[in-house]
Order: sequence, then structure tokens, then C-alpha cells
Amino acid sequence: MGATLLVTIPLDEGAMLVEEMDKSGFPFVAAFWLYHSEYDKWKLRIATPVYDDKGPREAYSKIQAVFSQLPESRSIDTTDITAVGTTDEVVTALRTQFLVRPGDPVKRVRQTRIDNVRIDEAFIYRLI
Repeated sequence: MGATLLVTIPLDEGAMLVEEMDKSGFPFVAAFWLYHSEYDKWKLRIATPVYDDKGPREAYSKIQAVFSQLPESRSIDTTDITAVGTTDEVVTALRTQFLVRPGDPVKRVRQTRIDNVRIDEAFIYRLI
């Protein structure tokens, strides 16, 4: 299962978005691909204080503005992205166990439970 998942997740494109968010000064504390087994779907989850301060509409709008700077030939689109606040339960649980700073390699987390939050699988670009 894990080997095929690597093929279907656009890890490089997610990394490009994280890099572009850094360049643009978009504030975020977490960015990671999260697999939801009940939906058999991967989502790029971005935790930002913009969500906390101004709501989901503003967070998605700002993420879209950064996303539009990526090359047109991409395999992810905005429907693959989930914006959340900095106190999102998955983000909070992961932050108790992991730290992934800018420049660190992508951290893979598999089949774990942290504080009653089940993580099927995640590829973490940033978690501060």
C-alpha cells in the first residue's frame, strides 16, 4: 500500500507550494499531506493563523493567491487543499510529537494515534 501511495501523492508540487508560501510571506505553522482512509483521499492540510484571525474564506483566498503562482502544469488543484486553524486537532496532536522546520526533510508518519487522533499516514513539510 505505501509504495503505491508515494506514486499518487504529488510530494514535489506540495513542496513547491510550501516554498512559494515562504517566499510570499504567507504565515503558516503546518503543511502536510494527510491520508483519510475512510474517504481513500489525500489532502494537503495547511494550518494558518489567517484562518484563526479572519476565517476560512480569507485563508483560502490567500492560499489561492499563492497557489496561482505555481506553474500551470500541476497535478494538484485547490480542491486538494484543506485550510485549518492553528489549533486544529490533527495539527495539535502532531505538534506534540514532531517538529519539522524549514529546510528539514519531509517527515513521514504512518499508522499512529496521538492524543486520540488517528493518523493513517502523513507527509509533513512543515510543523512548527
